[in-house]
Amino acid sequence: MSNLSTLKPCKKGETHNPNGRPKKIVTQIAAIPADAQLKTYAVLHEAIHADDKDEAAKILTRGADERPEYGLILQLAL
Repeated sequence: MSNLSTLKPCKKGETHNPNGRPKKIVTQIAAIPADAQLKTYAVLHEAIHADDKDEAAKILTRGADERPEYGLILQLAL
C-alpha cells in the first residue's frame, strides 16, 4: 500500500500523466494503412461472432505472422 503523505497535487497547468489515457483500439486501427484496416476489421468481426472465447482467440491469432502490420491490434483485442 502506498503512503498517501508522499503524494503531491498537480499545480495549475501541470499533469502527472503526460502521455494521457492509452489510445483506444479504433485509434490504433486508424493509424495503419487502409487495406490493413479492412483486413483487421474483418478478422475482428469474425472473432466477435465466434461461438466461444477459445474460438475467438484462435481467429485473432491465426496467421498473425503473416500480418505483422496489424498483429498488435489483434493482440490487444485478445
